[in-house]
Amino acid sequence: QQISFIMINNLIKKNKINPEAINEEDLFNKKIFKRSKGNLKLLNIGIPYKPTNLEISFASKNAIEVLEKNGGKIKLTKK
Repeated sequence: QQISFIMINNLIKKNKINPEAINEEDLFNKKIFKRSKGNLKLLNIGIPYKPTNLEISFASKNAIEVLEKNGGKIKLTKK
């Protein structure tokens, strides 16, 4: 499943998720995304509103650069 910064910004706002600790496993457990559709991949679409720390399976190189440039950190759980 592909997600973007636009989706993450909406999740933070709508679901009151802490941007300092977004975890793919939590997103599955809260039924925000369906585990049956596969792992999540962050794409570089939009810009994060707040510094965001993210633990996710995959991310594009550009998405990683944008996230880190905006004060966030990312941990990839798969390679």
